[in-house]
Amino acid sequence: MRNLPSHFTSTGEKLLLWPDILLQLQKFRMPTPINIQISPTNKCNLNCSFCSVAGRDRSLELELGDILNFIDELSMRKTVKAVEITGGGEPTLYPEIEKLISELVVRNLSVGLITNGLELTDKIAERYLKKLSWIRISTNTLEITGKIQIPTLICSTIMGFSYVSGIPTEKTKEFLQKLVHLSYEYQVDYIRLVPNCLEDVTTLIKPLQKLADSLNQKVFFQDKYPKRPDACYLAYVKPYLYSNGIIYPCNSVSLAPEANRDFPANTAIFHMSVAHEWMRQKFKGPCICSSKHNVCKSCRFFNQNQLLRSLLRSDIFHKEHV
Repeated sequence: MRNLPSHFTSTGEKLLLWPDILLQLQKFRMPTPINIQISPTNKCNLNCSFCSVAGRDRSLELELGDILNFIDELSMRKTVKAVEITGGGEPTLYPEIEKLISELVVRNLSVGLITNGLELTDKIAERYLKKLSWIRISTNTLEITGKIQIPTLICSTIMGFSYVSGIPTEKTKEFLQKLVHLSYEYQVDYIRLVPNCLEDVTTLIKPLQKLADSLNQKVFFQDKYPKRPDACYLAYVKPYLYSNGIIYPCNSVSLAPEANRDFPANTAIFHMSVAHEWMRQKFKGPCICSSKHNVCKSCRFFNQNQLLRSLLRSDIFHKEHV
């Protein structure tokens, strides 16, 4: 399978595949969520050095009923197609993770799970894993603990590995080669190599890209090069619900040094309890003004935001002269 990033990462390309929904967004100037990201719990069973939310309150956790009410409110315009269950903490530690997966699937939503894999098959039975559209396992767990749980699923669930790296060494290459071997053993579709976003990403892009190019065709490098967008509109199509009940522009605002590895209060958009009102209000501008937030200089959704800004502009002359 070629061009793995376009299949297995969030891209501006994918937005363009939903023209009817984008037309609603453009015409009515009201939120049209397509993909909702949720961090149901802040609990975790690891303490990774590269964790972008290491400064969080680990006791925070959402009630299942509140999550489902939120999903139902955002689904009022029938634009929601998918939910990603992510961290925060480690999603498999959410006490009602199996019920959450089932309830989302019953709503005809495509569900993805991002996990460190340490207790994946202990916490989620195979019949629930098979309900997922995809699973992405952070393989740094294997490097840190020497163990990881990789399910053997003979079904349509896409499974991928992700590995966070600083400046690569020979050991990095050896570990990735081990992952390639495991990917064939467990029918894993891809191995995503990403830079440690807490380091200077600009120094990592070339060596990591070179490393990925030297390995198996299942391996690809996602550069996550940070740029500041002209404005942030992402939450109108991809809102992020954090475990404190607050919706933020994305799950990456915690990556900037100024964020202290948590979600700054001044980047909050609304609380989940007022989702009903948020969905019914016309917006007059971006979710947040990215030019006023230092955290936005590290935007990982630059392309999506630039595309959405262009879509929502009303000040372009001669727009028919494409």
